[in-house]
Amino acid sequence: MWFSSVWALIYAAIIHGLLQTIVLTLYLRSRFGAFWRSFKWPLMRKQLAYSLPLGIAAIIGVQSDLDNYFVSNRFGATAYAIYAIGCFQLPLVTILSDTVGSVMIPRVSYLQKFGRTREIIELTAKMVRKLSAIYFPLFLFLLLLGREFITVLFTSRYLASYPIFAINLILVPLAILTSGCDPIMRAYAEHRYFPLKTRVAVLVVLVATLWLGTKHLGMVGTISIVIAVNLIERVVTSIKVGHILGLTRKDILLLKDVGKVVFATAIAGAAAEMTRSYLSDTKPLVVLSVCGAVFSLLYVAGLLMLRFPTQRERNSIRGQMVQMRRKHWKRTAAEADY
Repeated sequence: MWFSSVWALIYAAIIHGLLQTIVLTLYLRSRFGAFWRSFKWPLMRKQLAYSLPLGIAAIIGVQSDLDNYFVSNRFGATAYAIYAIGCFQLPLVTILSDTVGSVMIPRVSYLQKFGRTREIIELTAKMVRKLSAIYFPLFLFLLLLGREFITVLFTSRYLASYPIFAINLILVPLAILTSGCDPIMRAYAEHRYFPLKTRVAVLVVLVATLWLGTKHLGMVGTISIVIAVNLIERVVTSIKVGHILGLTRKDILLLKDVGKVVFATAIAGAAAEMTRSYLSDTKPLVVLSVCGAVFSLLYVAGLLMLRFPTQRERNSIRGQMVQMRRKHWKRTAAEADY
């Protein structure tokens, strides 16, 4: 922010990586002592046999950016700027997915070790339920208010990005499938080659379709190809996970609360769209703020009316509110004494 240059961003990224490495090294030193003095090759071979297929599959995951090269090559720099804004990655989605994965992977691995498959199914269903309560409303709200969102963040010069942005938003609800499947594929080591095989096949299909279709279908067609290929990959992986866990039709009942989320989201979205129509001549930031408030209030009210939060979740929320009030009272009393 201080130097306002691309090189400044690069240097900042390097410094950030160095700091992470230093913190990690200090942490390992505090937990395991002089861990670098001993090395066990058999254990290394065992770890590599597990991690390399998953790691290579993750590297091939760069396929999600492959369309950018085709667009920039065939449509030029100006068009690519529009496309890049349309493919803007929402930080919230990545943060939530990484956080959920960090919690789910060790827990699912623990349950798999003791053969507690049913608990894995129930745990995954709870995770899908909670993520859907965030991802679905986020998807619909940005779909409806995408033009205002782009204008506020990137100015009206990039309004042509909206069709691309709207299609790319489909990745938001699809992220639920990834968050649910990835911990299970990692926990069941005997299936570690499946993600690699799937990614290779998807990469071949993606390259072929982009090579043949980008020029003829335009930028909207290109992002549609990317989303379609992503959808195929995640559906195939979900089916595989279903076979691993032995899912049945009765297990769909575990996701009954997702229907409540969809209904509450639809009601809130309709209200936000009506509000947006009344504010058609207002500044984009005002429209985004007002519609966001309307959407949020009706969405939360809808979830409460449909009894989406469990009794345990309600008690947890009440407990957090009580703690916040106590902290506020203590702070207020301390300021008064001062």
